[in-house]
Amino acid sequence: MDRSFVSRLDAGDARAYATVEMVNRLAGAFDLAVVAEGVETGAQHAAVTAIGCRQGQGWRYGRPAALPALLSTLAPTGVVR
Repeated sequence: MDRSFVSRLDAGDARAYATVEMVNRLAGAFDLAVVAEGVETGAQHAAVTAIGCRQGQGWRYGRPAALPALLSTLAPTGVVR
């Protein structure tokens, strides 16, 4: 999902919301996953979750990290081995 649409969800932009929702529905019709890119705030997270996006990335979830640091962070959670 394009970052610019996600960033406009904070302001309650109806067109951005409709666009994100439409892309998510279209992808679902083709059995494709959607990753909401650039999720930075709780409101953006809530909006993309309400729309049905099950995956997201952005500062809301964590800072960028080098692969070794990321793997060492995730290893105790069982997400990676």
